[in-house]
Amino acid sequence: MKRREFLKFSGAIATQSFLATGLLESVFVATAHGQSVSLRDLKNSLSQDQALILVPQDAQFANYQMAFNRRTLKTPVVRVVCSTPQAVATAVQWAQANKVPLAMRSGGHSFEGLSQGTGLVIDTRPMDQFELSADKNTFVSGAGAMLGNVYTKLSQVGRVVPAGSCPTVGITGHTLGGGYGLLARPLGLACDSLLAVEMVNAEGKIIRVSETENSELFWALRGGGAGSFGIVTKLQFKTHPVSHVLVYGMSWNVTSKIAAELMKAWQQWAPEAPREITSLFKVSKAKDGSINMRAIGQSLGAENVLRSELARLSAIAQPTKMTVEDLDFMSSVRHFGGSFDHEYIFMKGKSDYIKQVMSDEGLEAMLQKAPTGIDIIFDSYGGAIRDKADDETAFAHRAGTVSSLQYYTQWYKDADTKARLETMKTFHDALRPYMSGSAYFNYCDLDIKDYGRAYWGNNLERLMEIKLQHDPTNFFAHAQSIPLKKGF
Repeated sequence: MKRREFLKFSGAIATQSFLATGLLESVFVATAHGQSVSLRDLKNSLSQDQALILVPQDAQFANYQMAFNRRTLKTPVVRVVCSTPQAVATAVQWAQANKVPLAMRSGGHSFEGLSQGTGLVIDTRPMDQFELSADKNTFVSGAGAMLGNVYTKLSQVGRVVPAGSCPTVGITGHTLGGGYGLLARPLGLACDSLLAVEMVNAEGKIIRVSETENSELFWALRGGGAGSFGIVTKLQFKTHPVSHVLVYGMSWNVTSKIAAELMKAWQQWAPEAPREITSLFKVSKAKDGSINMRAIGQSLGAENVLRSELARLSAIAQPTKMTVEDLDFMSSVRHFGGSFDHEYIFMKGKSDYIKQVMSDEGLEAMLQKAPTGIDIIFDSYGGAIRDKADDETAFAHRAGTVSSLQYYTQWYKDADTKARLETMKTFHDALRPYMSGSAYFNYCDLDIKDYGRAYWGNNLERLMEIKLQHDPTNFFAHAQSIPLKKGF
């Protein structure tokens, strides 16, 4: 974008030396009413040790700009990089007073860039502190922490929090969307281990949210909270004692007929397996039409039990490769998540929920229509995920869920974007008749029209009531946030 799209200087364009002086009062950001407001008062209310106020011409701006999905990258007029909860509160108060819309960023893995914007962005990534309780049973994380850093610190004392497999995912958005991971079946979702939240509300006040304080809001934040109710600054979790896990992998290259049999067998087995076992099943089509399949996952149980359970799959077709390894927890994180360095790619993801084992017709359609270049990943549910009722938290995909289903593709050239998106949409649309119609909010997808019902099911009405109570002007909003009323 050109410089003039960001700055207005009463008929003059700012120079680098002008910006270096920090005279941000001459930079303007658009209000909700199409007017513009100077950043002067915001600059004067925040000290440099509380926040960095960055515009595109600042040398440090690029350090905070990139995101996992380059396809959805947006460049804001101003980014307020906050180091303290009070800085967040001050920025929210200023935005409210001046009717300036904002985006909220704490991580970087929003599939559709819902944490980005072209105006004001409040960024909490520097707030990555970690505080472990004396008894090691709980910890407090700053909102900007990445999962890999949290895992590293907890593993030093033999503890874990059940969350996602990618170490560069932010803990806040992941948890507020539910938080599925490879410890989900034995220990639950990330939001099930959440004990309390500190956040800045729509009035710009710092509040505490838990089972005993703002309990309705706490219900909403566990599965329906990302970007709809406020800006989280801290999260408190309970920990679980885990030092080692069994990591396993099975691989096949088979015909469509055998592939369908394996997919059905996995769906019958995985959600009903001993809860110590969490299994993922990955399907992709090779250029020669053969089907590549992998069953991967981990277990907190005994190795003989795991091998006995996996035999249900090898009885269908002997895998070309099978491994079972006893790893310390951090080695298992690296095994599944790879590098702790951030990756910047073009990608598109979609999701479904399978509420019952897929029909033969559905399995055949999936395998026939699957294009090369798209990974289909089944994530097993059941176990501790089902210990809570669908309405016990805002996360609504518990009872009776066989698995969630990811569709994933990535590429490296912007010129390929249109074709990749069309291929993904065509494939996904073809499978919807065989699916439940539900979707996972953490794999957000702007193609979903009735997104509220897809993400939150029968919990949507209660979420809208809580939204109306805590944010009646819809100040915290993005393309798929909780709406204020029906008919959105």
